[in-house]
Amino acid sequence: MAKRKSTKPEGDLPYEVGKWKPPIERRFPKGVSGNPRGRPKGAKNIALQIQDVLTEPVPITVEGRQKKVPAIVAALMVARRKALGGDYKAQDQLLRTARDVALLQLPEDQGAHALTPGAEADLEALLRRYLGEEEAS
Repeated sequence: MAKRKSTKPEGDLPYEVGKWKPPIERRFPKGVSGNPRGRPKGAKNIALQIQDVLTEPVPITVEGRQKKVPAIVAALMVARRKALGGDYKAQDQLLRTARDVALLQLPEDQGAHALTPGAEADLEALLRRYLGEEEAS
């Protein structure tokens, strides 16, 4: 690819014109931005856009009546329904979500809850399976 030549005589150029080296007359003047209008006020970053999508009300039907709930709540309700129906991926997703928001943790004090020893062992085995062996220890 041929290099662009400036319209000025070559003796006036401090360097050879080429990639990332524009001719002097085409450079931005000192103190002038290359993006004069900048980012518009109120422009949202990706985190705010995700938050808006997940909190937007969506219509759902509960016991024959329609109501609006945030999209994240509707998604959790769908995951719960699938998990209770035996979908192992939905069960895993729901338990991981509960763990991520610190709703589901292994009990630290063994005497703090009123479970039978058999139920306690079953619960610990289930939590170890879903939370990972390293976190349950």
